[in-house]
Amino acid sequence: MTTIGRRFFSATAIYGVGDLLIKGASVLLVPIYTRFLSPDDYGILASVGVLCAALSHCMSLGINGAVFKFHASASNDEERREFYGTAFYFTVLWSLFISLTLIFAGDALLNMLFKSVRTDPYLQIGVWYSFISVLALIPFAMLQIQERALTFRLLTFASFLLTTGLVIWLVVIRRLGAAGSLYGQLFGGIITTVISLVLIIPHAEFRISRRQLNRIIAFTFPLTVYGVGVLVTNNCGRYLLERFATLSDVGLFNIAHQYAQLPAVALGAVSMAWSPIFFDLAKKEDGRAKIAKFGHYYYCGVVGIGLTVTVYAPEAFRLMTPPHYHAAIDIVPILVTAYLFYPGLWLLFSLQLFVTEKTKHFSWLTLVSGLSMVLFSVLWIRPFGRVGAAWASFMSNFFLLACIGLISTRLYPLAYPAKRMAAATIYALVVGFSALNLSMRNPVLLICLKTILVLSYPTLLFLVGVLEWSTVRSIWRKT
Repeated sequence: MTTIGRRFFSATAIYGVGDLLIKGASVLLVPIYTRFLSPDDYGILASVGVLCAALSHCMSLGINGAVFKFHASASNDEERREFYGTAFYFTVLWSLFISLTLIFAGDALLNMLFKSVRTDPYLQIGVWYSFISVLALIPFAMLQIQERALTFRLLTFASFLLTTGLVIWLVVIRRLGAAGSLYGQLFGGIITTVISLVLIIPHAEFRISRRQLNRIIAFTFPLTVYGVGVLVTNNCGRYLLERFATLSDVGLFNIAHQYAQLPAVALGAVSMAWSPIFFDLAKKEDGRAKIAKFGHYYYCGVVGIGLTVTVYAPEAFRLMTPPHYHAAIDIVPILVTAYLFYPGLWLLFSLQLFVTEKTKHFSWLTLVSGLSMVLFSVLWIRPFGRVGAAWASFMSNFFLLACIGLISTRLYPLAYPAKRMAAATIYALVVGFSALNLSMRNPVLLICLKTILVLSYPTLLFLVGVLEWSTVRSIWRKT
């Protein structure tokens, strides 16, 4: 295996094992949390999560995304230290300003934004958690661009264990409900951020360079506008559910949302490992062919993972949650598909805009997607509740993927095998529809039949030539 192949598969393995442990442990904790947290509690956590997402975006301004560009383009270590110092210390000052403003003068605004969630303590905890978590973004991005995957994953896993222990103590033992979960996340975030400061400070000059700051803002401004669209697309449904429905509806939507994001266990690891390698391949003469080959197999893998998560959703919910959470099952297939559109398949098209330096397209793409999410949510949440919110996510994410695909193909054409990818999609739909409509009294037999159907998906793809073992071996040896 060549150097690029070793880098990709070793990084993917490290990121993947870490994600698998974290996500797997999170799933195993669901039966505990759902017995000590009501759907209303989950609704509070989801609403505070919406606030944290908005604040994190406003505080970070997407500057952590500039790490990948400016670390690689810096001509020497001194220039890198100047960049990291400017990016990190500006983020600290800007985030602190927003946090203090909201804590001391923002009660009226926070109370106006949410109908059923109190500012004290829930939203105030959310403000401080956002500030703390933003400080760790640049140090962790630095680890990723330096390809220090093991250090990155060890720190994130240790942070998860610490935070989980605190949450269990406060929720299960102290019985503090949603507030206990939020306090546990805040305290765990503080310790993680302190460790991340140890990582970044040796690599950062203790000053803010106006020249570097101008370069950073010019690069990240389109991405910041793009982030607003992503923010609206990802959170509008839960926010409007809180405004137009009940906290219980928000909680049920959120538990389905958490389950539907399980494909991120594998896809997140691949994305983190693939991004630096993509930029290396883009410089090579035969790079496009290798990128397209990867994209074809990645697509089939994404569809297969989504299919598996969807097919076993009814059994997973009945096994792991009390009956009052089972009403969330009906929106899982919709949300799984929505999240396969974005962020799952986003990797096939987004990096091309970076390599061609056309990141300006991110801005209008995601703004239009966010506006479509608002429109669908307003139209469908009032009459259909959480089902309307799920379909709004589906439509806006599909629209976003279709648009980025068209633009990316024009700017940086890649020879993806469209007919083979379409065949994989059609067979996955047939398998998913058949499995979800099976009805048997014997649950063991039902799971066995579902497993046979799921395994038939990759088997048929190899049999009809959509996937080829020779290509799999070639990717492993020559990527």
